[in-house]
Amino acid sequence: MPSHLRALKVPLACTRLYTHTTTRPTSIRAQKWLCGFSNRGFYRFSTFRMATSKEPGYADIAAAADDPNEDAGGAHGANEETPRPRWIATLERNVAKNRKLPYAKYIQLATVAADGTPRCRTVVYRGLRRELKKPQRLTDDLVFCTDRRSEKMQQLSQNIATEICWYFPESREQLRIQGRCFLVGGDETSPQVAADGIREVSDNLPPSASDLVKLRRSLWKAMSEGAREQFDWAHPKAPLGSGEVAEKECDEDGVSENFVYALVVPSYVDHLTLKGNPQTRSVHYRDGCADAKSRALSVLPGDQLNEVVGGWTSLSVNP
Repeated sequence: MPSHLRALKVPLACTRLYTHTTTRPTSIRAQKWLCGFSNRGFYRFSTFRMATSKEPGYADIAAAADDPNEDAGGAHGANEETPRPRWIATLERNVAKNRKLPYAKYIQLATVAADGTPRCRTVVYRGLRRELKKPQRLTDDLVFCTDRRSEKMQQLSQNIATEICWYFPESREQLRIQGRCFLVGGDETSPQVAADGIREVSDNLPPSASDLVKLRRSLWKAMSEGAREQFDWAHPKAPLGSGEVAEKECDEDGVSENFVYALVVPSYVDHLTLKGNPQTRSVHYRDGCADAKSRALSVLPGDQLNEVVGGWTSLSVNP
């Protein structure tokens, strides 16, 4: 290699010099193009690594790099045993594609207040729930966390129906996810209540009460110190300057009593792609969920363009 390129310190084993050809080996999975200039001419070469059968897909790598909550279901990847529903594949692809945008993991969560009026706020998406006995298996349950003193806790305690609206700027795609939200807090009863509720609405690897306790603890440990401290702040919406000071209460595992693990079990998904003319849209419903199926089929005069994968039926509809 010429001496003026040697200064770039690129290992010869990882370098392919291109002079008169642009042919690239099909086995190269990623290439980073570099340019070297000097009075001797112009060179273009690439550094690469070969893919192996043991490596995860690039969607997995992106999620693992950005999401610290891998133990709590934050990493993404294809199940080895169960086909993934079409909308889940869309979600995973978009999370990976938008991984450089921190706000792309902010989702809008809507609930119903006691007086029947809607409420909406932003929460942070923490990943898909993993099956603890086989961590490589992902469910279609979405994870976030909240404070037990928040208003949404009161609303979800009275009505577990919820809807998530999620927009991905890079791909200009929107997912509206309707489902039921189950909460696991520091009390002794909530894990079992949540486990029983999840089992009633989903047969997709339903967790046990002990599983939910472990998932709550794992998510807490995966969070940053700054994020944990927020659960020891004064009571949300208390008058500013009232002098109220929150007492730090933790369980035997060091998890704040105010920390709540929340799980949204979806039943109906509306996927809209804003790119293109015309735009494209599809609706998806969980098999066995009568309400979601009725809503989905109301837009079509029958089961047209069906696709049944992973316990979900998908329908292509007008945008």
